[in-house]
Amino acid sequence: MNVHEAVRRNNYKNALHMLCIKMGWTKEYSWYIMRREPDMCRNGGREAFIKKATRLLAFNYDGIHTGAEPSLSPRLLPSEHPLSQPIRFPPEFEEKSK
Repeated sequence: MNVHEAVRRNNYKNALHMLCIKMGWTKEYSWYIMRREPDMCRNGGREAFIKKATRLLAFNYDGIHTGAEPSLSPRLLPSEHPLSQPIRFPPEFEEKSK
């Protein structure tokens, strides 16, 4: 693994963690990403959560490809932060909520 791949992977993990905090998915992050609850990871639960979170992350953070630091992304900042912006949701998220 070269340096650029390591930076991208680290940025992705940090951005995913920040997104989960902002969305209130800290338990799910612990269960699925950190694998703290093996029973929750069975039967495709982990893959489904990662797919959903990554799709949402793609709509709100472009730093994976540009190398930008996730802590500078206004959409990933906590709601209390003065520079915070609201999360944008992809179309499939809106369809599920209807």
